[in-house]
Amino acid sequence: MILKVYKFMSRKKCKLLSIALGLALVLLSTHYVSSADNEKDQFAPFDEKVPPGKNLKKGYWRELFNGKNLKGWEQINGTATYVVKDSTILGTTKKGSPNSFLCTVQKYRDFELSFEVKVDSRLNSGVQIRSNSYPDYRNYRVHGYQVEISTDGNAGRIYDEARRGCWLDEQDEDDPARKAFIPDQWNKYHVQCIGDTIRTWVNNVPMAEITDPATPEGFIGLQVHGFKGDTPAQVQWRNIKLREITVPEKDKLKIVVVTGGHKFDHDTFFAVFQGHKDIKYVEAFQKDHSELFEDISGWDYDVIVLYNMTQKISQKRRDNFLKLLDKGVGLLALHHCMDAYQEWPEFRNIIGTKYFLKPTVQDGVEYQKSSYKHDLDLHIKIKDKHHPITIGMGDFDHHDETYKNCWFAPDNYVLLTCDDPTSDKTVGWVREYSKARVCTIQLGHGPKSFADPNYKRLIAQAIRWCGRKKTYSMDIPQPGEISLFDGKNLGYWNRTDFYDPGKVYVKDGTIQMEKGNYMTGINWQGPVVRMNYEISLDAMKTKGEDFFCGLTFPVGENPCTFVVGGWGGQVVGLSNIDYEDAANNETCQIKSFEKGRWYHIRVRVTPTKIEAWIDKEKMVNIETANRHIDIRIEVEESRPLGIANWQTASALKNIKLKTF
Repeated sequence: MILKVYKFMSRKKCKLLSIALGLALVLLSTHYVSSADNEKDQFAPFDEKVPPGKNLKKGYWRELFNGKNLKGWEQINGTATYVVKDSTILGTTKKGSPNSFLCTVQKYRDFELSFEVKVDSRLNSGVQIRSNSYPDYRNYRVHGYQVEISTDGNAGRIYDEARRGCWLDEQDEDDPARKAFIPDQWNKYHVQCIGDTIRTWVNNVPMAEITDPATPEGFIGLQVHGFKGDTPAQVQWRNIKLREITVPEKDKLKIVVVTGGHKFDHDTFFAVFQGHKDIKYVEAFQKDHSELFEDISGWDYDVIVLYNMTQKISQKRRDNFLKLLDKGVGLLALHHCMDAYQEWPEFRNIIGTKYFLKPTVQDGVEYQKSSYKHDLDLHIKIKDKHHPITIGMGDFDHHDETYKNCWFAPDNYVLLTCDDPTSDKTVGWVREYSKARVCTIQLGHGPKSFADPNYKRLIAQAIRWCGRKKTYSMDIPQPGEISLFDGKNLGYWNRTDFYDPGKVYVKDGTIQMEKGNYMTGINWQGPVVRMNYEISLDAMKTKGEDFFCGLTFPVGENPCTFVVGGWGGQVVGLSNIDYEDAANNETCQIKSFEKGRWYHIRVRVTPTKIEAWIDKEKMVNIETANRHIDIRIEVEESRPLGIANWQTASALKNIKLKTF
């Protein structure tokens, strides 16, 4: 490999996160129930009362349908029939009937719902969640959120039944997730309602996510839609299970929101922090600019949220602030705090920016006074859609204030951008300072900004990331092994955007990556598991003399590459460990590889170690504590999960991922 070749490479980031099959993988890894606990979900039989106050770690799944009768259900609206047949609920349309609903007698607030469904392709149906029926609302008309059941590509979307009468989520016509529902077969649904957030999956493919506060509680309802066909149509449900969710106080992120030095709409701003079951906040209004940091002996917060524009901070308070960051306390800096602590030079390095209140010379460079402009309609672009802060989000329109001519640290990792001429291009980023995760978001001025569901979601996910908490709200019931390649087509792999790559195609159940002028590879189009997982594949060198498998994979937030057959064909190891590549660190091994032979490659990532095998031979076994993990610049386009070769042709098959 020649390091200088990076100048020929496209710097365009890989096309990430078509919200499709890939998200199922990150969901497996980000389940609030850590796989390390080795505890299986507990199930309460249908007639058993679910113990109150059970949290996710020891949550009970309840069977809403006992497979024998419709105990616990009642029909509301319509005259369609519901009967129990072969341990399923069978719904059949009736001529002239409006929409019919079989509803649970009990109502639910925060929960996970799992069920399987099969539907006549002529019929669309749905499952109501958090829905209600009142005598004074359209004569008991069932209304509320509906999870769509259909074969037209809309399965899993969220519709507001008999209320707003529209889709509440957004989905592109070419989104591959529209193919997740399989006609004429049983399809598995998973639904999550936590606070204001509702998420849905179909066959482990993420379909919809909305933030909507309209209805916090309601029943579950099985819809048989009105139907005008010549013969009746049917829909069946089975394995209907639900578990209610509570988050114990000890598992909540404790955040302190620092205010002062700038006026703002108090109630609408703090509404941003409400409705999140895993976040507990307090406000610390600074009368003396920075007194929160005068004495930190009893500190009990996981994350500091700065929304102040105060200026004075003594040397003692500065030192205490830095001590908190040294302990790993997270920091989220919002909007006008970019103007704070102007006389503390290190503050700009902590948050990665500085707003200049006057013309300034900094590091020998002259900067003009920064500017701002209120009440602008902006288009915010998500630069990295696989990062935990922006995961599941798309570009969005937003009403806010802009800043211009600010200084930005060159090592900021940019998440959000804006092309408005009155704004700096960068409006959101992350960085590390000492042992702290730091996120700075320029957005956040005024009630319209605070009321934007995208902003509320962004802030919540930023808090969780800064606090190093796995989000409990991304949950698929059980971890296990998943195939990432079906042997028929690339599916959710794309050819990586390297400079002048070779062809990539599927042939005879394998992925063929032909020799390019430099690198050829494939990149997973979606978020990935970042910890406690194992990825395996079979790889073969068909032509060339350099590495035929460079597997780039995440280690928490950092990428790493397992190089197989590099530096002329024999080097095996990890790039990079403590800034040294595979040829120059302790993971380096020498091994010969034959053309035309399959090699089984396996990489395991845990919180303390990276291990790797080729066939049955263990090649890497390295402790990762206090080690810097990253990648060479040539494979930047492979992150977060990708496989590449270097001036070599190779074939791949049996790509699998196992979580534990």
